[in-house]
Amino acid sequence: MNHQGMKNTFDPIIVTGMHRSGTTLVTRLLEGCNVYFGLYKDVNNEATFFLKRNEAILKFLGFDWSRIQEFSYSLDEFDRSRELTGKLNSDINGLPIIVYLGLVDYIKFKSLKNIDYPWGWKDPRNTILLPLWLKLFPNAKILNIVRNGVDVASSLVTREKKRTRRLSTKNKRYGIARLYNRLDYFLVEKQYQADPVVSLNDDLGISDAFQIWADYVCHFQELIKQNEISVLTVQFEKLVSNAEDTLSEILRYLEIEIDYDQVGKVAHSINKSRGMAFLNNDRLVEFYHSVRNHPLMHSHGYHKIL
Repeated sequence: MNHQGMKNTFDPIIVTGMHRSGTTLVTRLLEGCNVYFGLYKDVNNEATFFLKRNEAILKFLGFDWSRIQEFSYSLDEFDRSRELTGKLNSDINGLPIIVYLGLVDYIKFKSLKNIDYPWGWKDPRNTILLPLWLKLFPNAKILNIVRNGVDVASSLVTREKKRTRRLSTKNKRYGIARLYNRLDYFLVEKQYQADPVVSLNDDLGISDAFQIWADYVCHFQELIKQNEISVLTVQFEKLVSNAEDTLSEILRYLEIEIDYDQVGKVAHSINKSRGMAFLNNDRLVEFYHSVRNHPLMHSHGYHKIL
């Protein structure tokens, strides 16, 4: 990647948002604007270095990605949060980051805190574990993506029916990275005393999926309120309908120099029909009418779609 003209080091970009909310699209657009999101990623563009650790930590604390109710808004309440922070700090300053950086940049930087170009990671679990990561990166930029709950629920149900326990990879050509990733699996399992493989929920119904969306959105709203965290929240529907302006807004927030020609090329790839996909499905329209008056649908303006 070409990162000419960048400052000495960069604080990370932490992308949050409920599963299936459009975080994959956002990170791929940002990659088109020269933001780095990791060497070894799964099919959802999630760097496995962070994904495995987030999944293992949630399980260690007695939760998983689909069951977050009653999760604390501050990890200080957990007796072992300091221990977790210490383990993560060791990981981001040690050999495991080869899975994220690759060998060449690992030799160059030695620590994620030394990266000298725009970088970050996305994982819906960031929405829950953000206080923990902010202990390590207190100046991180937080980018939160919100999408209407019906499209999220429908997409989540579809994903869970198709998904297997095997982590798919985007960058299969990097044989050495596959080896590092496999070794990292065993390291994470031992380090965090939990299986880092993502839990399956293949019998998920749309009502339950909508409730998971509500749990994530509500939790994050309260989390940033209680901890006074600065966040840029972007609605997925606004991004797909007005991509150039929204992407430029994101880049300004991230303090990344805007190349408007490049932004235009990247934005041109967006499929605008994804904005309110449920409108093309009568069953989902019916479901929408049953949930449109949910407080979170109201607070984000989704109650006025029909």
